Amino acid sequence: MVITDKKELAELFNNYFVHIVDDVKDIKENNFGNELSAHPSVRAIAEENRRKNATHNFNFKYTNKTQVEKLLSNINARKACGHDTITPRLLKESASAISGPLAELMNESIKQCKYPSRWKMGQVTPLFKKNDELSKENYRPVTVLPALNNVFEKLTSFFSTRPVLF
Repeated sequence: MVITDKKELAELFNNYFVHIVDDVKDIKENNFGNELSAHPSVRAIAEENRRKNATHNFNFKYTNKTQVEKLLSNINARKACGHDTITPRLLKESASAISGPLAELMNESIKQCKYPSRWKMGQVTPLFKKNDELSKENYRPVTVLPALNNVFEKLTSFFSTRPVLF
């Protein structure tokens, strides 16, 4: 059966993507210890850090207007906008005007050790992979996050000190 109603099609994909991992066994805290600290991957990283005398903490550095403006100026203006409808082009073109307030916002986020949760909300779009276009199994979800999320992630990854994991 071919579905042509957009709402019905969206519900079909949503239901499929939401329930795709239903058969995967839940990981419970008692499987690996308190807060998953005993998980084999976490233990391997911790052991590697101990071997290299690396610290176990992330230490994010504060940013400034110049760093934020540079990241905003380098945004690909042709990318899609997220649920906030703030286009990358708008951020790029207004970089000099908004970089100061954004730097303050990002510094406050780092100071409070809190990430703006709205920046992690995404729009999911089914993207065709291969074979039969009429089979929902041949699609994968692609999530578009707000452009400010991407800027903040780049900022925290470029301007941070953290242990070398591998």
